[in-house]
Amino acid sequence: MRLVFTETTTLGVRSYEVERRALERTIVSVETQYGPIDVKVAHLNGQVVNEMPEFEQCRRAAKDADVPLKVVEEAVRLALAQMKS
Repeated sequence: MRLVFTETTTLGVRSYEVERRALERTIVSVETQYGPIDVKVAHLNGQVVNEMPEFEQCRRAAKDADVPLKVVEEAVRLALAQMKS
């Protein structure tokens, strides 16, 4: 804290205690035309409540294929839907 007071113009600093709660999650890999992409699957009370493709993998795949990021993300969603059916 000393550094903040001596090296900045601030006269005070607020601090808070924070608690974080996270959903249980698993990771599944889906195969797309852009390569395999991991998807984080969040669970609440044993039910799937959210699915999110790994951003960095999607970004890299989009860059390598020279396509927009949203195109790769949509390919992941379609592959995930096909996996479920």
